[in-house]
Amino acid sequence: MEQRLLGQDVTVRLVRDGVVVSEIVAIGNFDDSQDTEIKQDAFLGQTADVFSDVFVGYKGNLEFQSARSGWTEFTEAIRARAQRADPGIVFNVIRSDVYAGGDSSVFVYHDVAWGPSAAGVSGRKDFAKMKLTFACSERTVTNNQLL
Repeated sequence: MEQRLLGQDVTVRLVRDGVVVSEIVAIGNFDDSQDTEIKQDAFLGQTADVFSDVFVGYKGNLEFQSARSGWTEFTEAIRARAQRADPGIVFNVIRSDVYAGGDSSVFVYHDVAWGPSAAGVSGRKDFAKMKLTFACSERTVTNNQLL
C-alpha cells in the first residue's frame, strides 16, 4: 500500500493583508468542505422532479494553540473588519499538503469571512486552544508547486 498523507505533512498558514500571521502556531486540526446544495423543482406535465446542484462556497474550521499574544491582535482585526472599522483587511488561509511520494497540493482560500472564534483552557495541565471557523467563495488549488 502506498504511503498516505499524514497530518505531520500538512501545514496551515493564516494570512492577513499578504503577511503570514506567525504568532498562530501548533494547529491541531483543520477541516474544510466544498459546500453545494441540491435544488428540486416539480413542473406541471412532468412525471418526475428535476434536480440541479448549486455551488455555495467553501467552509472550514481549525483548532490551534498560540505561543504569543498575536491571537488577540488577530481576533481584533477580525472584529474590526466585521464592524467596518477597517473593512479593507483581507484574510487568506493557506493549506499545504506534502505527500510521502513527493507530490504536493497547496490550497488557498481567498478573502475568507470569519465565523465564531473561541478560546478555552480545559485544565491546569492543558494548553489553551483557540478555534476559528471560516467561509469563502473562492479556493485555488496548485499541485506539485509549493508557495
